[in-house]
Amino acid sequence: GDTGKGAALSNILDVVVDQNTGDVFIADSLNSRVRWVTPQGGISTFAGNGSRGYSGDGGAATSASLYFPSAVALDAQGNLYIADYGNATVRKVNRQTRVITTVAGVGYSIYGVAPGDGGPATKAFLSQPFSLGFDGAGNLYIGDAGTSSIRRVGTDGIIRTYIDNFVAQNFAIDAGGTIYVAEYRTNTVQKILPGGTRLWIGGNGTSGY
Repeated sequence: GDTGKGAALSNILDVVVDQNTGDVFIADSLNSRVRWVTPQGGISTFAGNGSRGYSGDGGAATSASLYFPSAVALDAQGNLYIADYGNATVRKVNRQTRVITTVAGVGYSIYGVAPGDGGPATKAFLSQPFSLGFDGAGNLYIGDAGTSSIRRVGTDGIIRTYIDNFVAQNFAIDAGGTIYVAEYRTNTVQKILPGGTRLWIGGNGTSGY
């Protein structure tokens, strides 16, 4: 591809780095693509054909339609996961075959509730999946801004609500499953332990500097 420095991107919402290879993946949201920057600096499209829509599962990721991809994450095998926000799904691109599939969501949004818990993630409804993360055991976490929750998809493909009252768009997660959230409603940074206990670790509850 072209050099990354000269590439036109639009509304970058997330970036993930493969610590093993040095590859960088960029959620190029308004262009409906995920871009790939190699350690040598070359840039190309890794997923998305540039048109907004929901299509392409089972085929080449670069031929698939995405709709406002808002987050990217890598599993332990280096496969890329995309929060396909506008389609209310999470898509997966196999790193070896470059084939794209849907791993959570059904292709359209539902609001206020989180149906499908306890069943396959591919049959469950998401609302506004905006952020993604993995723990060390390979569980996928989805920050769903529309239902104010974090859903967890186990390695068995079953989805469950992990955190309710998630008043944020993004989060960070460590290998042990501890979640860190900047909560804009309370102007605090919170640490959520795997059992659900919340610790207030930053901010005093008042906006300002």
